[in-house]
Amino acid sequence: MELITADTLPGSGIAKYFRADVARFYAGAELANALATPLAELKKSPIGLAMNFADEGVFGTSGVDWKFGAGARVSVVPSGGATLAVVFSPSLSAGSGFRPASGLKFGFAAGGTVEFRASREFANPAKTRLKDALRGLLASGVVPGNVLDVQAMPVGDAAAVAGSGNLKLSAKFDVARAVNPLAVPGMALGDFAKLELNAGASVSLGASVSLRGSYEIEVRKTGPSTVEIAYRKMAGSQFQFDVRAAVGTSLDVLGTDVLPKLLGFFSRDPEAEGLAALPEAQRTDIASAVAASVNRTLELSVAASFASASETSSLFAYAFDLDRLDASGVAALNAALQADLSPLTGAFSTALPQGVRLLRSAFEEIQKRSVQWKLNLLGIVNVTRLSELIRSGKVLFDAQSGELVITDSATAKRIAVTAMPLSVDSQKVRHLLLQSMMVTAAYRASGAAPVSGSLSGSIRYFEQTANANAVTVADYLDNLMGCGLIDAPEKARFLNAGFAAGRASVLLEASFADAHFRAMFLDASGKARREEEYDTIGRDAIAAIIQPGEADEFRRLPMLTADAKSNTLWRKMTEGGQTQIASLVPKAYNSGTYLQMYIGDYSIIRWWARSMRQAARQVEKMDGYLSTLADRSAEALANDKEFAKRRREMSEALADVANGSLPDFLDAWGVVALYAAAGKTAESIRGIVTTAGGGGLLVRQKPQDA
Repeated sequence: MELITADTLPGSGIAKYFRADVARFYAGAELANALATPLAELKKSPIGLAMNFADEGVFGTSGVDWKFGAGARVSVVPSGGATLAVVFSPSLSAGSGFRPASGLKFGFAAGGTVEFRASREFANPAKTRLKDALRGLLASGVVPGNVLDVQAMPVGDAAAVAGSGNLKLSAKFDVARAVNPLAVPGMALGDFAKLELNAGASVSLGASVSLRGSYEIEVRKTGPSTVEIAYRKMAGSQFQFDVRAAVGTSLDVLGTDVLPKLLGFFSRDPEAEGLAALPEAQRTDIASAVAASVNRTLELSVAASFASASETSSLFAYAFDLDRLDASGVAALNAALQADLSPLTGAFSTALPQGVRLLRSAFEEIQKRSVQWKLNLLGIVNVTRLSELIRSGKVLFDAQSGELVITDSATAKRIAVTAMPLSVDSQKVRHLLLQSMMVTAAYRASGAAPVSGSLSGSIRYFEQTANANAVTVADYLDNLMGCGLIDAPEKARFLNAGFAAGRASVLLEASFADAHFRAMFLDASGKARREEEYDTIGRDAIAAIIQPGEADEFRRLPMLTADAKSNTLWRKMTEGGQTQIASLVPKAYNSGTYLQMYIGDYSIIRWWARSMRQAARQVEKMDGYLSTLADRSAEALANDKEFAKRRREMSEALADVANGSLPDFLDAWGVVALYAAAGKTAESIRGIVTTAGGGGLLVRQKPQDA
């Protein structure tokens, strides 16, 4: 029997987009029995309240077709109050050819399914029967595909579409240069000259951003001529980003003319112009490495901003006054309805088209602060000129952290990935940065290699995984605990906030000035620190990173410097060496992976302690010599033969720090150890943990205004 006949009104979603004169449904028994019930008396979302399509069909515009099969479910969803919604889920035809701008794709992938939802709030739910409410919603409900559809929506109606696809965005980034001048151990020091690089200033870059994942677009008619559009992350979805920087005003990250601009951006090098004669292939490689580095850096910044957004809040939301929209506003609204927010997100809120107002943007935090683009200059302290380093070296990038690495050819061969010539091995770079930072700190602490006072040196640890779980995230948080950025209760709060298993990352970075470098090697009286001190610092660093109750807690046994038994165990390990460790540790841990972890921890601490002691002695010797000089100006030292001799001796003595066979050390141990060696002080230290859900983003830094 016929239950409802609904004649659609002009402009309604059914009249405009269903490719049939009649849409026939079979009502479930529960729906049929409830048609005479007032909305106020219906339970919230009863299971059986549904219809099914009687015939297969399509929904959309010509060539952009959402297909549904006979029997496909159409849910009728009351809220237990005044609101009623109709929901159905067709799939986008994979073979659709003609794709007009007004098509109903919403950025979703062909072959996937989408959920359409139309809802309406009724003024008198106690007297409005389900049958009448459903008839009205089917007759005049709108699926908003363009500005005309939005104009036709009844006031108070809401429509949403959700699925998996590609949301197009654009953004403006304030990119700050972060120069990390480093020495390469084993590489001779060049002529004595003060290293001066540009630091601190920033440039503006535009970028296109592609967001892939599951999202929802909701349109709500708030008044006769006003509408709000919001974009939300679907529950459990993880976004992937593809960022492509556009041509900026000061730095072209896409063209091969990047080289002179790069040098001007980072260096006051009078020989920069000579690099214009570099071979075309080398200039192309440099441009490619720079572009990849910038794009990855921006991608990580975007991902962090989205990680802080909850699944219930909007990523982006805009209000439109339809009566005030000009041509650019209409174009922006049409594009936004089809999942292209580029015209809106690429502009600051003060520059939006007439009649458009920003309500919420996931880019707000990015636009409030600078994105740090890191450049590691490995060997610049040795040669002092960026042009020389580039001419004879290589420009590479870290595909994990996004950092740009410029280094000499020999070092480049050590850290490059064979299959990807412009990319570095992140683990090898982590080892090299620890070695380089130790040597750089010694040079700067002693005065053997003067660096502009505004330039700090930094060491960082970055890791990202696509399949993080609670244990992984707990380990990431332990790194921040190791430097005192968070405590155990804060760690527990973050973990208990709940998060989805999936992509997560951690960053821990410490930046040091010359005073901090000096504290790493010399005590208050100017004497070299003892090897035993560095042993203690290294042990404390492991104990700070590995927390009680964790799976690898056994590694703490020789690391507890306040415990007599632990100190005895460490003393016996140092007396007997690696070969005796198996006989010293508990039987449950004296073989296999357990034993290898003990040996690895012992080896890295002993190497570090001996190397730091050796460097400390060199710093003391150079500092003692310089204290005897009446004239310590750069001009006088440049012509001092004895000083030049001592620099060569120091360079040769520190070559042993370049140990290419270091064991893989625990997470951010190198950062934690150097920070502790500096007296747990630094110019700045920051830690960032991002997860797929829950808290999403944890940022801690000292000083707070860093």
